[in-house]
Amino acid sequence: MSTRIPLQLERIAAPEDLEHVIPVVFSWNYIPRLPSFLVAQDWSFENPLEAAQRSAAAPDPFSDNCFPIDPKAAGFPYHTGLTCLQHNRHWKAALDYAGELCELVAADKSYSRAKLSRGGNLATIAERELKAPLGERFVTFAINLFPKADEERMKLIAVGILFVVMFDDSWEEAPGEDLKNVQDDFVARMRGEKKTEGTDATTPLQAKIDEIVAMCHACDARTGTDAGHDFIERMLEWVMHSQPEPGEGFASPRAYLDYRWMDAADWWLAAACKLSIASPVSLVDPVTAKILRLAGDHISIVNDLGSFDKEKASFESGKTVVFINLVRVLQTSCGLESIDDAKAAAFVLQLLNEQEMLAECERLKTDERMTDEHWRFVDSLLLLCAGNTFYTMTTSRYGGEGARIKK
Repeated sequence: MSTRIPLQLERIAAPEDLEHVIPVVFSWNYIPRLPSFLVAQDWSFENPLEAAQRSAAAPDPFSDNCFPIDPKAAGFPYHTGLTCLQHNRHWKAALDYAGELCELVAADKSYSRAKLSRGGNLATIAERELKAPLGERFVTFAINLFPKADEERMKLIAVGILFVVMFDDSWEEAPGEDLKNVQDDFVARMRGEKKTEGTDATTPLQAKIDEIVAMCHACDARTGTDAGHDFIERMLEWVMHSQPEPGEGFASPRAYLDYRWMDAADWWLAAACKLSIASPVSLVDPVTAKILRLAGDHISIVNDLGSFDKEKASFESGKTVVFINLVRVLQTSCGLESIDDAKAAAFVLQLLNEQEMLAECERLKTDERMTDEHWRFVDSLLLLCAGNTFYTMTTSRYGGEGARIKK
């Protein structure tokens, strides 16, 4: 379903930045029938670092990599009160780099032999990505979720997304020898345990993976951080994880969101935030633990709202045998007959989550443990949530062809 409000795409960014905006070709209003009184109230939080950065006393070295965009001004159904949305300037270089990796995966015989029980093989995933126009590739996920990344870091996040999508669920397969060989080689290379560069045994794809790992370590060496290391480890942790058992149902939305934290790639998203700004903050730092968990809940709520219609249709048509979604949990646990009511309830949870995030940001101002680096990391989490809402609304993944913007 496309939005009924006429879009004014030229208003999405300042005139001088329009040429740097990736083509937006979908507009998916995933909660079109909300009660009129349920409106996301815009809120913005002034990070304590912002005043210093405006006065150039403590400039943010990553701020030049992005610029603000305003989907509401352009008429998009942007369902959040977060006003900090930013757009990365290096999207074309990142998509090109990810495209190079896709070409190597598609051409690699070992990935073509790695059959998947759900159909196709690891190479076909890369082939589908290459066929999609630039604005419709799934690696566009990186552009707004991690907007402060410089060109090198944006390239790394883009190929990281490709790896996450390509290997997601493959460890749940009953692997044949070909799939296991690819998996084992990938993990060993990402951890630097298997290097064959300069030998005849190295394929072009293996050399590219080695290059990606070297780039991560070089980023760490230049900044004295472990962000690249965490990025690799959290990615491997995600692609190798066993799916948690959902059980027969969930007693509460909280129980479901706790399940989703383990089921979704929340730790990897946090690691990508850390890499995007070269943050030295530990992912398990107790100072930022609550805001990190709230950000993970926000991602899950928004993604479930955006994907509900697609998941429901797939389940009812028999394409999938499992249908686990927050909207459905709310419909069941609250005894709601209407799907629209269940979506409205999920949106209320999102709005409450945003208010709790704002309250936590204000509380952190009084926390003496907070450093400038902590504030930079908090800022990256808020950008992550705003960017994910924009992506959910503008990706073909959820709305499909019905959400394509008519020319």
